[in-house]
Amino acid sequence: MPPEGSFGSPALPWLISLFSSVSALGILYFVILPLCDSPAGKGGGSWSCGPDMPVVYLCSALFLAAVMYSGYRLAMIGMAGRGS
Repeated sequence: MPPEGSFGSPALPWLISLFSSVSALGILYFVILPLCDSPAGKGGGSWSCGPDMPVVYLCSALFLAAVMYSGYRLAMIGMAGRGS
């Protein structure tokens, strides 16, 4: 709950987290990964992508976990609001 006199929704931080995590996943899958599949990405330059990209997998897992947890928290806030 927000402190007394505060005009914020308890769901607002979770909505921001959900939106930013979904946006980051979208950028990862629709911008970064297609560039890695191009011939320029396989050329061995500074932006080249190796056959196994642990950073991409780690970031995907972290962003997906953030999406799931934010959705869970929003569902709990919604259920608590419905019960009162």
